[in-house]
Amino acid sequence: MTVIGIGIKNKDMVVGPNDITMAFVDYFDFFQIPITDFRYYRCKILSFPSRAEYEGREALIHAVDGRVFHDE
Repeated sequence: MTVIGIGIKNKDMVVGPNDITMAFVDYFDFFQIPITDFRYYRCKILSFPSRAEYEGREALIHAVDGRVFHDE
C-alpha cells in the first residue's frame, strides 16, 4: 500500500500490509467540486515498528489499497 503523508515530510511511502497498523479516521478527498469521490482513507498510525517516530501521526492511503475492519 502507498501511504500519502499528512504530517509526514517524506514523499509517498510504500509499505506492506504487515508493516504498519492504522485506525480509520474518516474518508478524504482533495477535491470537492465538481465531484467528491473520497478516494483516500484518513488514518491514524497505531504501530509502525520500522518507523516508530511516525506512530500517532495521521496518513492517507488510497481506498483501493486498504481494507477497513470494524472492531468494537
